Amino acid sequence: EFDTYDYNSSLYQGEYELAPRDDNSEDVPKDPIHIVGSWDNFHQSHEMEAIDDGVWTFQVALGETRYERFQLRVADEKFQALYPCSANGSQLTRCFGPDENLEGYCWLIDGRDLRMPAGTVYQLTFTWGSPPTMRWEVVDASPPYWFRSLQSTYYVDGSWTGSVNEMMREISTADSPNTWEARIRIGMTGMEWFRFCR
Repeated sequence: EFDTYDYNSSLYQGEYELAPRDDNSEDVPKDPIHIVGSWDNFHQSHEMEAIDDGVWTFQVALGETRYERFQLRVADEKFQALYPCSANGSQLTRCFGPDENLEGYCWLIDGRDLRMPAGTVYQLTFTWGSPPTMRWEVVDASPPYWFRSLQSTYYVDGSWTGSVNEMMREISTADSPNTWEARIRIGMTGMEWFRFCR
């Protein structure tokens, strides 16, 4: 009747892959923390603002797709990445790094389910604790200056491209903004599959 049911140790006897982080294993990074993301296809990094010892913040706005992926880098070094332990990590996903095992592992801010419009600004907060945490929340602010100057590029990946992204051609006009086009020839099967990428 008075037992605790926080966990059941009899269900699993093996070792856990995600062992708890050693409290003394990593010191707070002394170098600046930078962020890269899908808003410009991970091309340009931005330095986060250090607001306290072991706490950094950054503001980012949702693009046309209304979701953005990102990861962090210590001292702007690609091989000193901070990233979630799974692809498209949430605020509850454990943080790994800094190290070089970064390929494909990013946090995902997804505004689609909550019907957040493009341009919605999020405040990101990374805290180096035990464990390190990544949090974000919507704030009432204008998109950052660097975001307003971004120009998205769109690609098509289809059965005729051999799974290689081909750049689409922008055909935007004043009456039809943010419009892109790709021309293809239907093959002998009479059908083709495709998807768009940003």
